[in-house]
Formats: sequence, C-alpha cells, structure tokens
Amino acid sequence: MSEILTIGYKRLFEVRLLHHYWLDEGTVVFDNLSTIQKEKRLLNYDRRPFLNIEPTSKTATLIKGLRGVYKDTALGGVVVVPNDVPVADDAVFEFVVSVRHKDFDNYTAHSLYSRNIYEIPYAPDGKIYRFKENVFVLKNTSGTNTPKGLFLSQPFPAFVPPATNYPIEALLQSAGNIIQVTNEIGGTENIYTGVAANDCPVFLHQSDIPVITPPVGMLGAPAKGILLDSEIPDIVYALIQIRAVHPTDAAMSCTTGGLVKSTTPVFEVRFKNRRSIWRYKSKTNPALPSTELGSLPLTFFGSAATGAHLKPSEGTIKVEFDQNTPPKKITKIISEIYQ
Repeated sequence: MSEILTIGYKRLFEVRLLHHYWLDEGTVVFDNLSTIQKEKRLLNYDRRPFLNIEPTSKTATLIKGLRGVYKDTALGGVVVVPNDVPVADDAVFEFVVSVRHKDFDNYTAHSLYSRNIYEIPYAPDGKIYRFKENVFVLKNTSGTNTPKGLFLSQPFPAFVPPATNYPIEALLQSAGNIIQVTNEIGGTENIYTGVAANDCPVFLHQSDIPVITPPVGMLGAPAKGILLDSEIPDIVYALIQIRAVHPTDAAMSCTTGGLVKSTTPVFEVRFKNRRSIWRYKSKTNPALPSTELGSLPLTFFGSAATGAHLKPSEGTIKVEFDQNTPPKKITKIISEIYQ
C-alpha cells in the first residue's frame, strides 16, 4: 500500500497594500464605514492594476529554503510555510513595491516628491554607489501596533511649528488630530474633520523615508532615500522588510518558539489619497471666471463635494507656485473640473 504524506501549511504573515482613493467614501475614512460596507469594499478591491509587490531574489530563495510559498493577492501578498518548519528569529523577508499605473501619482499623497537616482563614484572603494531619493522603507520592527491594526508605517510624528519645516503633504499629529501640510508656504489642515488620530489608520508618511548616511567623504548623495543594489530595481517606490521576530512586540512577530504562530499577523500599508482644491471651469466658455472648492479628498466612491458638483478624475492634478524668485514654492494642489 502506498503512503500518503500530508503537510500542513500556515500563513507566516500577510501584507496588505490598501489605498484610500479606492476605499474611502467621499470625506468618510474607510475605517469608519459600516462593517458591511468595509467587507464589500475589500471584496472588490484590487491593488494589482496600480501597485506591484514581489519578493527580492534573496527572499524568494529564503522562502524556497523553508519549503514555503509566496502568493500574490488582490490585497497584497501572503507567505505560507509548513507548520513544522523552523524559521530563524532573525530571518528577514524583503519585498519591492513599485507603481504600475501613471494615474497613481495623481491621486496619491507624497507623489510630488522627487525620486531621482544618483550615481556617485567613490574612490576609496573603487566603485560607483547608486542612491534613489525618497523611497519609503517599511518594517514590522519599526511599525505601529494600534487597535486599528498592525501598520508597517512608523507612528505619525508630532507637529512642531512652523509647517514650513515639513515637506508638502506631510502627515503629522497635532492636538489629537492628524493634520497635513497643504502647501510649501505654511498651510495645514485636518485630514478627517471630527475624527481623532486614534481612530485613523497609520498612513504611509514622510518619516517612513530613511535618512541616507553616505560613506565618509562622499559628496552629492541625496538626503533621504535608499542605497540601490542588485536586489532592488530602479523602479522601487517602497521597500518592505518583515523580520520573523520583533524584539519587543509579539503581535508584530511572525513566529513563536521558531514556528509559525496560530494567529497570522496581517501587516498593512495604507496609502493616503490626495487632497486638492477643486476648481470648476466652464467647458463652453473657458474665459469665464473659475470657482473653487477645497481642500477636498479625491475618492473613487462617493464625492467630497455636496450638491450636483462633478467629481474630479484622477488625471487632472495641477500645482501652482508663488511668484518669488527660485526656489519657487507650491501654493496650491488643484483638481480642474470642467462643467
């Protein structure tokens, strides 16, 4: 009689890439929708048309060595391994997130940041270092465990005036609220009126971009971002690093006693949908004066404007600058709506 070998697999961890342009309902944050609405929204959500996530080659080899499998999903990705295979506490699983659709930059906060690549020769090592600026690095070891979930973003930093110390669209905590820097001349606003910071998810934000420390004596490296290597492609938007064991928080760990936990950690990356000033213009007579509403969030579902206002599409973002001599500063982020 032949023998049948049954191997039990469990999820080691799951990563979800959740974008609020596709989740919020007008001005209402996804997390404050009814349970039925949230379930329906997630059932119909698919990040694959606009975001890609894949393991680096080292991580793919690591998963294979554990006899595990990485599965791409509509929400993000899942790693499963046999329930009796030991996983080293210091094992790190690394994933590259990249943008797949051009409109992503129009409806996503923080997309105005430059993401140039710098190639800098360094004589002491006899090689060229390659840096990419403003790449987000997200780790479970520096993420945030809240009643709302396990977020790979760091806690929101506290707002210390003036607002001009922060980049445009920076997200900060102030007086129990989450505020956003709306321009480069010092404007801020609450992103969800009447919703306290503790009731908000932890969105991807400016402090998730690490400071670069170049080799001694090197000049010309960008201030923030990452060092590129053979594992990380030039198209990287964010880098996710999941360590098997968090040094102090069991909920943020993937294993216990070297084996898969009975409760799978689900790590979330929340992308903030852009807020813009909605500018209405006449289709038939462009010379007519325009009217403005704002600042309002861009969402696929619902509308942030009341009444019969048209909804801005994701492809109509413009920025306005002050009239001072360089460097010119952004004064408005605008969605133009023709009616």
